[in-house]
Amino acid sequence: MPLVSDTTPPMVAVYMICYNCEAYIAQAIEGVLRQQADFAIRLFIGDDASTDATASICKAYKERFPQQIELLLHPVNIGAVNNAKTVYEACLNSGAKYVAMCEGDDYWTDPDKLQKQVRLLEANPQYSLCFHEAVLLNMETGEEELYLEYSRDVYNTEDVLRTGAFVPTLSIVFRTAGFHFPAWYFSVSIGDAALVLMNSIRGDIVLMREKMGVYRKHRAGISVAMEANQIRLALESVKLLHYFNLHTQLAFDAVVQEVNTDTLYRLKHFTPYRKVSDTRPLWQKLGAADFWKRKVKELVG
Repeated sequence: MPLVSDTTPPMVAVYMICYNCEAYIAQAIEGVLRQQADFAIRLFIGDDASTDATASICKAYKERFPQQIELLLHPVNIGAVNNAKTVYEACLNSGAKYVAMCEGDDYWTDPDKLQKQVRLLEANPQYSLCFHEAVLLNMETGEEELYLEYSRDVYNTEDVLRTGAFVPTLSIVFRTAGFHFPAWYFSVSIGDAALVLMNSIRGDIVLMREKMGVYRKHRAGISVAMEANQIRLALESVKLLHYFNLHTQLAFDAVVQEVNTDTLYRLKHFTPYRKVSDTRPLWQKLGAADFWKRKVKELVG
């Protein structure tokens, strides 16, 4: 990986968060260190007080590559969202022109990945974010498959709203110029989807049709836990789009309402909430303890 000095901002800041990733973190770091580029790269790792050997492995890499790696170790567990916030802030404050994403249990396989993505973004200012195809590796079975099949290469905000979480987080590279996180961003659990959505209002999202990384699917993964609880995932999606709708001053209101209606329709057997006098946002109504107590009583008699 090209050296970056303490005084010169990198072209790319690499965001990496981890918690109890001792079996994976070395491969994630190595994928970044192997990058061949004609610009400077700096890796920012946030470890959220791992209870295994993750922090020790990160420290060993920091000692070997002190200029390429910035290590953010939390003495106590602050949670995935706050860990992410800390690393994002470090990346943006580094002065980098781009931020690339790779969480600690995923890894990059192409040493020219960043060079290719930055070259594309440099030549096409109409794009705010570049992503690429990825391999999904099932850690229980060892089976590999394409993360997703894409029917097109360029997506606008309406496409992102309708498609949902379709971008592999490990594949993202986005521009930092003019980018900031709104206060509500760190109150939603599906931050990767929110990140893509926020970038989409700054320019189109573009796909590179090359498999340049691996997404590990395992029981400890946050996304797997979210998938296992479809109700929670649906509520978080509604919550995200509510905030996004307000953030964009209802510029995409028709699409937001369409998507939210579809989401809640698919959960209608869980969510027949019709109390007109309750003016709380819908996700708060559906997530309220009194609502679920009533639903459990209805279900079990």
